[in-house]
Formats: sequence, C-alpha cells, structure tokens
Amino acid sequence: MSAAEVIGNLDTSLKLLRTGHVDVFLLHGVAPQHYDWMCSELLPPLLAEKKKGKIGHLGLSETSPNDPGQTMLQRALGEPAWEVMMLAFHMLNQGARRDIFPRSQGQGVATLVMFVVRNIFSRPGLLAQTMRSLAAEGKVRAELAERDNPLDFLIYQGGAASLLDAAYRFARHEPGADLVLFGTSDLVHLRTNAASILAPPLPAADVARLYELFGHLRGVGLDMPDNSMPGQVGLRT
Repeated sequence: MSAAEVIGNLDTSLKLLRTGHVDVFLLHGVAPQHYDWMCSELLPPLLAEKKKGKIGHLGLSETSPNDPGQTMLQRALGEPAWEVMMLAFHMLNQGARRDIFPRSQGQGVATLVMFVVRNIFSRPGLLAQTMRSLAAEGKVRAELAERDNPLDFLIYQGGAASLLDAAYRFARHEPGADLVLFGTSDLVHLRTNAASILAPPLPAADVARLYELFGHLRGVGLDMPDNSMPGQVGLRT
C-alpha cells in the first residue's frame, strides 16, 4: 500500500467517524523486513498528518508468530516517532519483560498487550500438550510434562480463580504493560475477563515462580485464536 493510499484511508475513516482527529493511528502487523520501507515511505507523510492535528499518536504492532524475538519493535524503540506499540506477552511468552518494557517505560512509549490468553490457556488439553513438547526439547522441567494441569499451582484460595484469571492478572500487573486487549461475543465472558483485569496482582511468590519456570521461553502460544469456540470470536489476548 502506498503512502497516498494510507493517507486516503485515514481521511476516509475520519469522515466516516465524523471527526477530524484520531487519538492513535496504528500500523498493524509490521514484519521486520518491512520496517525500513515503512519508515522511509509511510512515516514522513504520517508525521505530516500528525502535525496537521489529524493524529494524536503514531503506533505500530508486531507480527508476533513470525517475529517471536520482537526484533521489529526493538528497532522501533530507537525511533522517537513511535509512541504506541502493540505486542505479545503472556505467562509462557515473557520476552517483552527483558527486551521491550524496560525501554518503553523509560521512553514513555505506551504498550497494548495481546496474546494474553489465546488457545494456549483457553483450549482444553493444549497447555499440557505444549508442556510435553517443551519438556521433550529440554526447555521446561520434566515434572511439568507429567501433569494434566501444569499451572494448577496458581489456582487456590487467595490465588487465581482459574487459569484464565491467572493469565489476565499476570499480564495486567506486569510493569510496562499499559493496556490488556481482549474481545468476546459473550457477555458472561466479558464480565469475567473485566473482573480479572480489575483484580489485584497474583501473589508475588506465584509471579516469581512463573518468571523462574518460563521467563526464558520465546514464541510459545503465539497461535491464531480458535474461532470455533463459543464466546471466543475475535479474542485478541
């Protein structure tokens, strides 16, 4: 897509929304190999539109399954024009703790967190299957592969109410994670997810254990959502 098309689409969207301004204009799914082109071809005209007052903040999101090392965002943190970033982060994919959040916090870059749940924590049996594969590769402790519910140590009175509750609370209270994305077509799920996000942090000992067990993993659970599951259509976390 050319710069003219991008600006044209921006203007069309502003007309449809009956406004002259959007708070955030986000370039979605930027692959590492396209970053240089985007900066040279799209960024200058977008900055011009921002100067006109049409855009409050410019941002971009990663192609998480194809860039598990978050190399594009690490480069983008070197460009002051990017003020918002959408990235993958969850209990088994914590790379942003080392590579993104310290820098984003220091530079005042806002973060939108996706992939917080997805299939890895919502599809029955997938977590146990994943643990068996990771254990076979020597990436996690063998004992985790022997359990039907490998993260059951998180669920107890005073801890998490469920695996999904743990996932949302882990991401929500991670320093540097500014906004947790989720979506659902089910009002019950909406209320449950919101309650988890508004709940207190997980117990510090549980968070420390998650850091210890899985802090080294990359690219785990970055699959597309299973839209066949009731109430999970459009899940963004």
